[in-house]
This record gives sequence, structure tokens and C-alpha cells, in this order.
Amino acid sequence: MTDFTDTTDIIEPTVQPNLSDDHPDVSGDLGAIVEEKEEIAPAVAVALTGRHLIEASAGTGKTWTLTGIVLRLLIEARRAPEQIIATTFTRAAAAEMRQRIHDRLVEFYQLLQWVNNLSADTKNKDNLYPNILQVLPDRGDNKNNKDKPTSNDSSIESNAKTEADEFNQDIDHDHKHAQQVAREKRAQVKKAREDWLKEQAKHARLNAIMDDPINLHLVGYLLDHVYSYPMAEAIRRTALVLTTLDKLFVGTLDSLAQKWLTEYSSETGHQQGMAIIEDSSIEQVTDSIIHDELRQFQSRLYHEQPKLYALMDQQGKLTAVGDHKKFVSRSLNFISAPIDEMRAIEFDIQNYEEFLNQFCNFDFNDIQTYLDKDFRKKEGFDNRKSVAKNLGFYQDFKDLIQNKQLSFSQSLSKPQLNFLKQLKATYDDSEESGFLADKEQGRVRFISTKSVQMMLKLYKYIQQFNSYIITILANLNRHIVLAVRNRLPVILEERGETTFSLQMVRLNQALTGRQGDKLARYIRHHYPIALIDESQDINGEQAIMIESIYLPKRKRKQSDNDKQSTTKKSSHEFLLLVGDPKQAIYGFRGGDVTNYNYMKGQFDKSTIWTLNTNRRSNAGVIHALNCWFGMPTATTADNKLAQLGSDIYYQHTKARKEKEGEEAKSKLSWFRDSDAKDSSLVTEVLSAQPVSILHLPNGKDGELDYDEYEITARHIASLLSSGQTLKDRPIQPSDIGVLARTKKDLKQVEDELVKLGVPTLTTSDVSIFETIMAEDVAALLSAMLYPYRHDMINRVLTSHLYGLSINDIKAMMTDHESGVAESDDRLNSINLNSSDVQNTEHKKSYQDFITYLKEGAQRWQHFGVLSALHYLLDKSPIQTQGVWQALAAHPDGDRHIMDLRHIMDVLAQYGLSMGEHELLAWFRQHIEAAPNSDWAKQYPLPTESGVQLMTIHKSKGLEFPIVYVLGMGDASRKSGNNEKYGLYLYNAQQAPSALVQQSAKDQFIGNQRRFSPLQGSATVEDYYTDIETKEGFDELRRLGYVAFTRASEQLYIVLRDPSNKTGFELKPVFYWFDSPDAKFELPDRLKGTIGMLRGHNINEFYNSHYTKTVTSTDTKLTIEPTTQAIEYVPFAEVMKTSYFYGWAKTSFTALARQLDESTQAMAVVDERIDDAIDIDMADAAMSLEPYPNSSLDSNTSLEKIDELSLKSEEDIRFTFVKGANAGTFLHEIFEKIDFTNKSQWSGVIDRAVSSYQLPLMYSSAEHQSRRAQGNREESSVSFNADAIDTTKHEALIAWIEEVLRTPLLASNQPLYSLNEEQRFAELEFNMGLSERFKAEDISQLFQQYLPDETDKHVNLVPQNRTHLYRYLRGEIDLVYEYAGKYYVVDYKSNFLGNSLSDYNENTLRKAMTKAGYWLQAAIYQVALHRFLSMRIADYVGNESRYLGAVEYVFLRGVYSPDAQATATVSQEAIKTSESPHNGRYGLVTWDIPIDFIKGLDALFGVPD
Repeated sequence: MTDFTDTTDIIEPTVQPNLSDDHPDVSGDLGAIVEEKEEIAPAVAVALTGRHLIEASAGTGKTWTLTGIVLRLLIEARRAPEQIIATTFTRAAAAEMRQRIHDRLVEFYQLLQWVNNLSADTKNKDNLYPNILQVLPDRGDNKNNKDKPTSNDSSIESNAKTEADEFNQDIDHDHKHAQQVAREKRAQVKKAREDWLKEQAKHARLNAIMDDPINLHLVGYLLDHVYSYPMAEAIRRTALVLTTLDKLFVGTLDSLAQKWLTEYSSETGHQQGMAIIEDSSIEQVTDSIIHDELRQFQSRLYHEQPKLYALMDQQGKLTAVGDHKKFVSRSLNFISAPIDEMRAIEFDIQNYEEFLNQFCNFDFNDIQTYLDKDFRKKEGFDNRKSVAKNLGFYQDFKDLIQNKQLSFSQSLSKPQLNFLKQLKATYDDSEESGFLADKEQGRVRFISTKSVQMMLKLYKYIQQFNSYIITILANLNRHIVLAVRNRLPVILEERGETTFSLQMVRLNQALTGRQGDKLARYIRHHYPIALIDESQDINGEQAIMIESIYLPKRKRKQSDNDKQSTTKKSSHEFLLLVGDPKQAIYGFRGGDVTNYNYMKGQFDKSTIWTLNTNRRSNAGVIHALNCWFGMPTATTADNKLAQLGSDIYYQHTKARKEKEGEEAKSKLSWFRDSDAKDSSLVTEVLSAQPVSILHLPNGKDGELDYDEYEITARHIASLLSSGQTLKDRPIQPSDIGVLARTKKDLKQVEDELVKLGVPTLTTSDVSIFETIMAEDVAALLSAMLYPYRHDMINRVLTSHLYGLSINDIKAMMTDHESGVAESDDRLNSINLNSSDVQNTEHKKSYQDFITYLKEGAQRWQHFGVLSALHYLLDKSPIQTQGVWQALAAHPDGDRHIMDLRHIMDVLAQYGLSMGEHELLAWFRQHIEAAPNSDWAKQYPLPTESGVQLMTIHKSKGLEFPIVYVLGMGDASRKSGNNEKYGLYLYNAQQAPSALVQQSAKDQFIGNQRRFSPLQGSATVEDYYTDIETKEGFDELRRLGYVAFTRASEQLYIVLRDPSNKTGFELKPVFYWFDSPDAKFELPDRLKGTIGMLRGHNINEFYNSHYTKTVTSTDTKLTIEPTTQAIEYVPFAEVMKTSYFYGWAKTSFTALARQLDESTQAMAVVDERIDDAIDIDMADAAMSLEPYPNSSLDSNTSLEKIDELSLKSEEDIRFTFVKGANAGTFLHEIFEKIDFTNKSQWSGVIDRAVSSYQLPLMYSSAEHQSRRAQGNREESSVSFNADAIDTTKHEALIAWIEEVLRTPLLASNQPLYSLNEEQRFAELEFNMGLSERFKAEDISQLFQQYLPDETDKHVNLVPQNRTHLYRYLRGEIDLVYEYAGKYYVVDYKSNFLGNSLSDYNENTLRKAMTKAGYWLQAAIYQVALHRFLSMRIADYVGNESRYLGAVEYVFLRGVYSPDAQATATVSQEAIKTSESPHNGRYGLVTWDIPIDFIKGLDALFGVPD
């Protein structure tokens, strides 16, 4: 936890100029005060009016400062919560800030009550209220007015002052000395009171709260102003603020814009009821806009310039949607940035064609002599150059032109292009000239030849044509981007949708419009106080909003009355920007640090504060980083190493002081133990320096047997097993953070850690909307809005929030609906037995709960959803304790409480801008969709432990004792790579055009950023891409700063030497090391400060100390966790509650999600999809040992069968479309066709093809004809009967017939032989389950009843479910009866391969195991077992007589030689192949033991 007890850098607020209106007697030398400002804690000293900016380095207590100022505003300045807005970058950070403000208020309220009790004792009066510190109510007015001259005497006063100057000089020195003595005396008395209060607080165990400088300041302020601000009033005010704290807006800038749009809808034109969608959800709309614009462009080009269209088509220059998507996304991140217009380039295609004809007909005779090497040498050629060696290329050019025509330039090889380029250099006589320097006459003769002139002209045409194409494409790209910007809001609004960024644009349009000044004044009037955190990451639209409202530039003419009014209002306004430009790392999604720098320039230097005392890291880490960034001392000037961007420099940082006055020391044991510093463990593995490089060579001298990911994992394993301690306890995995630039790197580190048995912790992929708490809160919100709906009320009562059982609710409802009115108290007192009393209580409870819900609804309507939820959760009419306490008693209470708080934070963000019903609809929509954005991901529990792996962006704002950083040796992206056009960002001040620069100066709002559609300017080829590349490199160095400053005790930077110098200049570590070679070696300035650990030493240490314990059968290094479990009070035992778990239905597919990892990948959502997925049988193909019951004897038989090629790879069964639709299509065919009426099949197939949108080729000729004629009528194209192809349809019919004629394995009967009375298709079942049923118990049942059939065993892992499975549903594809027995048939359309050998018995059994189908078969058999027990009188006891086997029919592999009318292979060949079941494929049967079925039936149970 960050420590703020160090007050060495806090000066008395009474020496700060303009601290507040309540300090009118402040005086002194302003210059001296400004010099001391760096030693002042802004949270205590900043004035509570005006504009202020706090620049806070990492770990310096930025959030503590901001929340402390909010506390001062609420208590000291007595500002109403509804006047204050506080914003930050993310919803999670906003939730944390809101909680901190609440916690600090609670602590301060507790402190105030204690101080009030102290003041009640008259003995404490002198200690609490020293006279010298008291501020009288009228003291400020007297001081302000006593020397103020009247307007009539102003000139006399001026003259008198002039005459008295000499006299005043005599007494001025004495006056200042007296003031200084008075200030020192006040400071001494104030310090003595603070020490006394701290000492008294220790006895009351409030010393931790009293040591907070903000609390100490506020208590002192109240004690000094007791006459104007009595302590009792302060206590009442603090209590009132706590109850109305929900009115204080804490959220993101996006949600703030949404709030203002709603509140000022008439001024902004905001349309109510718009659904806010994520920016990632608009891709479909933007794609459609891009597609429309591309179609228009290509159609226009085709008709207006057909030759150019054909040429661009031949060269692949006609772009697709995907070519523009990234530019559209980028433009939407900077949606207000103008895009430069482009100068049109003229190019005549016809002239180009004519010249190419001339070139082909030209004889090139005058260049023939130059083909002789000796002649070239005589003329002065440099024969090493391409011009000399490749003059014969002219013939290649002619050949290419004749073959390729206009598109020939695309076929030019690299040497040919280099030749033309060097020929041009020779003509220009530049450094790349093909002639020797002293052979000018020979060069002139050469370039004067007509042949050279022709080739130069060809090169010029090629360049002009390429530039022309690039210009066309760049203009097209610009046009598409602008079209998306213009059309996207319109399309979304028509659908009733919008995004946060588009809402921000709408608000800014209103703020910068004709009535913008008026709207800004309205907002400032209602919200005069704004605190903007993380201001370095704001985007352009957010910056415009802030500037328009709180930093306006425009000045209108004001009357004197207006000026007085404005001055009075301004004295009540307060703006605080808090940020750290060194941590601006979100440029990839629109965050732009130039906005921060631009706004910073609008603040007076006297109102800019800095926080440079690091309260996170120890002194060693801080000193090492100061040296790393080139700022070893506070007096070091800004330099290249410290530069992290334009006007952004690393600032020298100080370490916090410990209580004994020393700088913070390391809490790691090997730094504290002087004897351990020289051990090999420390010097070669752990490092004696708090910041160290973990270095790996590039492997040039020999292939390394480890990489940076393996060595990082091995180092972590060595550290955890080394016995070292942190704060005198063993180092735990949760003390370690691994940070990387990409998730791919983190995944590789995680894989290595898992191999070594080290626990890891990554960000959850579970959406908060998927949790049971989301469902319960949705039910609670619904019940609030519909308190007359008993079904909704009962749903809430049975939720985890209230935990009543069905019986409790029945009793409550029975009494409530009985109509018995509450009797007179006198009647109730006569002969009331216990049951009467209980009924009265039930009735009262149910009615009270309805009233309680209505009260919540009222609070929601008037104060917001957060106020309503706080009211409902803090108390409960049906529980002796509140909802929070009840949740705490639940076995999964910690998870539920964390999820509930997360949901409340989300609702608080959105509830401000939505009505009650709108918010509920939005919430339910998100429950159905379960978005997986970062803000919606489930928070981890504090008790979860493991090495924490996250991207550097994710780690911002967090801290870890020990940090590993990967990726700082990689290069940043070079802008414009593999592009000829795009969108390239730059500042308007950087524009080569003076007009653009002037327009930026003339603008009223914003730090104008612009896009260039081209990479270069008119004079510099890569002008704009170089600007972007530099900004990207700056941001990567800032990313490194963020990563390095996450460590509090130890930092390891993992670096591997590159194999070459590619991208050398864009690798941040080379920049900091100023290294000339491609090796990460420490510069002299860092030696001794930064450690250097060699990878081979770590690897050797790991191998020698830890691999000895690894056995030959176990390749994992098991590290015993040193984490000690925290023992909690068994609250559930103290307050036992009977919980009702919500009912839920399940199915085979749902149960399959609980299969272990080997089969979990097969689990899908839709029952039908699991029959259509492809099962990867690659592992099965590698091992084809026969199963115990398989008739397949050897691999040889398989080979023989495969060699027979019973079915071609092009057979319909293998080429038929795959996927969910195909699976459902085949199921419907076999469900609806008449097995014996082949003429009816085509109609069923045609309807199914239309229903499931399968290719038309599978339908009949009649159906294809109808569709073709319909298309003809729409397009006016003549109908071509020859285009109809029924080959696929006929093949499909033949395939279906083959399936129906293949005898099944269990009954040996083909499907077509079963009449309608014998079969039932799609038998649906809903089996009731016992409350005691647990899916994971099925695993034990398989082992118990099927000990020898291990291939069928399933492993269902327990799930953290908060509801009970009460029904098991499913559909059996076919049940048929034969010879008195009832059989189950299940069709599968899975694709296992394109050969019948992929569908033999062995392979199918492996597929059944892989997909968990044995479990499905058992479930279906239990369902049939229950069905028959109800339908057949003598079934019980004779189950084996009636219950047949379960048959799986893999449709793509069904084959039987008996079903073939004309066999391609002789029957003798089939027999000799020893194929299973007489040559049948695609069939698997399981005659399930009846005892197993009975056991599973008993396990399922029945509802109680």
C-alpha cells in the first residue's frame, strides 16, 4: 500500500499565495515561494479555485493526491457533490477512484467524531484551539477593506502614496521581519498541535488515519475556523456528503459526454434512447460503406477510363474492402483530424501507349558500340556499375512491352529497375553515376545518344504512371475515409445506435457551434469543478470538449456588470488536470499526448505542480532508473537519454523517506543480508543490483538450448525455490509480474512456467455479464420496475441476493394473497398461537418486501441506479443482516461480492445517461451478448495467486515487488512499410505549407492534428512517415518507462542480442545504451548501477540445482508453493442460511463443456453443430491399435482397404459442404423423407436447400430452373437451360439411398426396411433430475460399471455453478423397433477424412471418444429406458428383453457392399480384406450394459 506518512516535502499552506479565500492574511515574497514549490504537496497546498495542473511521475501518489483534493473540496470548500466531476481513463480506474473517495470520507468522518469528543474535554482546549491560529469570521473582510480607497479619493491616495514612499522604505524592513516572525510562530504552534493530535490518535488507534496529511490539514483547518465553521456543522456536512456521494460524478470522459448530451439534449440535439455499442461492433457497417464507395469508384472508372480500369485490374491495383479497413479505423480514432487534399496529377494513357510503340520500333543502333567492354572502359564507364553491365536490357524492355503492353512495368525485375535508376543518376551526374569522376566528356556523349534518351524517357513514364496510380488510390482512400466519417453516424442513428466516440463528436459540434459559448457557460454553471485524471491519454475529441468548457479561448464583449458576474463565477470554478506525459502509451487507439502538451501551454507556470517523490519503489530501484534515463542527479539538465517525446523528459525522482528519516530500502532478503551478496546465487542469478539485464547472446557461436521465454521461466523458478524472502516472508508467485509488449510473448512465458509447475495468473476471459450476479441484478432491477409482478418478485427472492427457498415463498405468497387484513392490535393479542404469529410475519414480510422494492425504484428515479442498489443491498426486510453479509456467508461469497461490485460500477457508468427502462434493456441485451471487452471482463479475486502475466498497457497503474520486462529489445514500427499511400498523422505546425500552419494558429479550439494521404511532401520523400516513425519510437520508449516503474523492489529486463542491425535505430535499449554494435552491453555510465546477468549462468544454475529432482517419467519441475493460506472466520457457520439455487436445464452439449481439456474443444453451443464439426483425427491416425472389441486385427488390413479405393475422394460424401447448416440439412432430410418413396426425396431436398442456404447445385433440375427464371426476370438476362447441372443432386440422392440400404450393425436391418409404425424420428425428451445430481459423478460411474472399456470413460470436471441442473433435455434422431427390441439411432455428419478407411470401426471409436459421444449414447439410452418403463407394462425386470443397442451412423462414411447395385470392387476382394462387419463402414454400435443404464438413471434421480 502506498505510504503517505512522509511529510518532509509539505510546507505550511499559509505560505502559499492565493491558497483559498479563507486565508486572507497570506503574504510574503512570491518569488521565494515559487522556488520552493517543488517541495510542496499539492494535495494540501493547491488553491481550491482557478486552473491547476499536476504532473505526476509514476508511483508518486497521483490518485491519492486527486482524491485528497476532492475531499478538501467537499469539506474545506463546502462544495456540493453534484457540482463536481472527476474523470479518469478506464471504468476500472473510475470504480477504484469512487471507492477511494468513499473510504476517505468514512475515515475522515470517524476522525471528526473523535476530535469532537476530544474538544468536549475543556482540558484539551489550549492544545486544540491556540489563539494564534484562530481565524475570526470578519477578519478577511476587514483586511480586504481597511486600506481600500474610495473612487473619489483615488487620485489623492495615489499622490499621498508617492510622497510617502521614502518614509515607507524606512519601516518596510521592520514590517517584513515582524511578518516573518509571526509566520514562524504560527508554524511552530501548528506543528506542536499536529504532534499532539498524532500522539492522542495512537491511544484511540486512529494514528493511521491521522497520519494522512489531508486529514491532518482538514482537522487543522476546522480547528482554526471553529467560529465560522463549527465542528458540529462539519460532522453533519460529512454525514450528508456520504449519503449523497452518488451525485458526485466519477467516470470516464466518454460517459461524461453521454451524461451532458442527455442533460442538455435540447441544446445538443441529442436523440434519447440511443443504444450505445462498442466501437468494435461497427465493423459490419463500415465494411458496407467501404464496399459501396468502392463499387461506385470502379463503376465510374470502368465507364470513363476503360483502359486505365483494365490496366489497374491487370496489375492488381483495384483495391478491396480489406485494403482500406485499417485506415478507416485509424481515422475514427482521430475523427476530427482533417485530411489534406491532394493535388491532381494529369497523365495521358494514349501518349504513354504511343511512346511504348515508338520504343518497340526504335533500333538502338547508336548504343551498340557501348556493348563492347573495352570501348566502355575507354569512354570512362565504371564497369562495376549496373549501367555498364546491363546495357543490353533495352531488348528485355522491348520484349516485355510487346508481351505485357501497358502493364509491362509490373514485370520489371529488381536489376532492371536498378539499371534504369542508375541510368537516371548518370544523366544527373549524381553519386550513383555509372561513370568515373574524371570522364565527363564520355558521360556527356553517352547520355546524348538517342537510345539513352529513349530509356530515360521510358523511366520517366514509368515513374509518372506509378505516381498517377498512387495518387488515384490515395484519393480513393481519402474519399472512403471521409464517406465513413459522414455516413456512419447517420446509419447508426437510423438503427437507434451510436458509439461513445460519435456521441463525443455530437457534443463538440454543439460546443463549437453558434451557441457553443452559451452551452459551455451552462455546463460550467452546473459543474464548476472538474478534475481530469490521466489527461495525457485524452484523444482529440475529448480535448476539444475540455477546452471548450473549461479552457475557452473566445472572448466576447462584456459589460461591467457581466465582468463582475464573470469574475464572481470564476472564483467558484476549479479545474485540475492530472497526468504524466511520460506514461502516454495509448496512441494506437487515439490517445494523443500532444493534446496534453497543448493544454499545458495554457496554464500559468505558477499553477503547474509536479510530484517527483516516488512512494512505490525503493531507493535502489529509483536511483538505477534515474541513471538509466540519464538523470542521475536533480541538477542534471534535460538530455537525449531523458527525452521520451517532443517536450517530454524524464524527471529526476526522489525516494520516499521511511519513518526513521532514511530513504526506502529494499525488502528483499539478499539485499539485507550482507553475507549473501557475494554468493554465486546473488552475483550470477538474483543480482546484487535492484535493476538488472537478463542477457542472452544471439546464438551465432552455437544454437542455444533455451530462449528468452525459457530463461525467464527458469529464472522465476530458481527465485521461488531459492529460499529468499520479501518483507520477512517467503517470496510468492503473486509477488512477481511478467510484462511484455504482446500477448504472444506472454503466452510463451506462461507455457514455460506451466512446464515447471509454477502457478500463473492471467486476465480472465469470462465476461461479467455471464455471471450469476448479472442475472440476479437484472432480476432485481426488473422487480423494482414491476413490483406488482409476483413472478419477478419471486425470482429475486430465490436469487443469491436474498436466498429464500420455494417453501418460504409459497408461505409468504399464500398469506399475502389470502386477503386477511391486519387485525387490530387488541384482537391480535387474544389467543394467537405460534402458527398465527408465523403467518402474520410471512404476510408482513412479503408486503414489506414489495414496499422495499418500490422505495428502491423511487431512489432510482430520483437519485440514480447506484443509490437504489446501495439502499436495497445495505438492508433487507426479510433478512436480519443486509444482502452483503448474506452473500459473504455463501461458499462462493467472495466471487459473488466481487462480481456484484463490478456490475454496480458498470451500471453507475451507464445509468447516468439512460432512463430506468432503457438501462434495464441495455443490461439484458449485454447479458445475452456477453461482450468480452476489457471493461467487461471479470475481475480476479484478491485471494487468487500466481505469477501475474499481462501486457505493459494492462499493467499501467499497477505495481509488483518483482518485475520481468520482455520486448524492449525489439524495434518500433516503421511507418509506411509496404504501403504507397495511407493516413499519416502530424501536427499542423509541422506542415510544409505556410497556409496550413496559419490556419492552425487561427483556430479557436484544439491542438490541430492532421492526416496526410501520402507518405512524402512535395520536397521530402518520406516527410510524414518519418514524423510518425519518430512518434512511434517515442511512444515505445514511454512504454518502457511504464514497464520499468511497475517494480517496487527488483526489476529484470530480459534482452536477447539481435542477429543483425536491422531496425537498429528503432530499438529503445540501443538508444539508451548508445551502443554502436548490435549487442546489449552496458555503457560505462551504467556499470555498477545496472546489473548484468548472463543467460548461460542462470541456465547452468537451474540445471545444477533443480533438474536433479526431475525423474525420467516426469519432465516437470515441481515447486512447492510457499504461500500460506489465510484463515478466515467461518462466517457461514456463524450465520447459517438456507440457499435456493436457481433451476437450469442441461443437455449433452452443456455437459460436454465440463469434459477435461482433451475433449473440451469439441463442446459447442448448438446441439446440431456438434454433429457437424470436423474432428481432427491426426493423432488417431498415428496410433491405430485395435480396440478390445474390434474385429480389426492389424494395420495391414487397413492398408489393403485403403488401397481398394472403395470411394473416390471426389465422392459426394467427402465433397459435400461442411458446417452447422450442412449438419442440420442432413438431419432434416432423414427426418422428413419417406424411406421407401424415392420420388418424394427431391422435394424435401429442394425445401431444405432453400431453408439452410446451401448451394443451388444440390437441388433438383426443376428447382434450379425456377430460381434461374426468377433471376432472369430481375436481371433481364436470357435463361440458359444448359446451365442447369443435376450431377450433385443425383449424387446426393444416391448417397441417401446408400445410407438407407446399408444394414445397421445391431439389428442387421437397413433403414428402408423399417415401416413408419416401427420408427419414430426426433424423439424429444426432458428428464427431471434430482437436486443432488452433480455432473462430475458420471465419471466415477463409467469407471465402476465399465472397468475394461477405458476408451469410453469420460472425465467431467466440477464447475463453479451457482444453479442446479433440474432437467436434462435432448432429441434422439431415430428410435425403431425390431423383433421386440427398441434401438436408438443417432446421425452424425462429422467429416473425418476423404477415404473410407477414415470411417472404419477403429477410427470411429476414437472419434467417439474424442468427441465424448459415449456419454451422449448413455444419456439417450437412459431417456429411452425411462420412456419404455412408462409405456410397457412388464418392462421393469425384463429390461434386457426390450432395450436394444445404440447405433451411431456417420453419414459421410456409410458404406456396405451389400447395398451396392454395381460394385467397383469384387466381393472376393472385399472378403479378403478382412474389413470389419463384412465391409461395412461408418457404423458404430454399443450394446450398453443394463446395470450401467440403471446406475446412471439412479444418479440422475428425479425431482424432489
